Amino acid sequence: AGFGPLTSQAAPTLVDAALGGLDATRATFLDVATGPGFVADEAASRGCEVVALDFSSEMLALAEPLTRKHAKLTLKQGDAQALPFADESFDAVTVAFGRLPEW
Repeated sequence: AGFGPLTSQAAPTLVDAALGGLDATRATFLDVATGPGFVADEAASRGCEVVALDFSSEMLALAEPLTRKHAKLTLKQGDAQALPFADESFDAVTVAFGRLPEW
């Protein structure tokens, strides 16, 4: 079953920690290594403007239904080690179970 059940359970706590008390309805939120989008879904459900980023097009395809569920959720393919965003573009950022190579 992979990390799905664990990520689903952890998503509310991860979003709470990332927002750190910010008003979710005014927050921009980046979910790196989004996978099927469990954390992005939680953040969008709270009203955040969410960008869900993943290296894998297959993972983004799994997350795609969330874009119909949440008008303020965007999917983007990209590399966590070379984020395609300017510094300070987001109020909150998460990486739930993404793994970067150890160099």
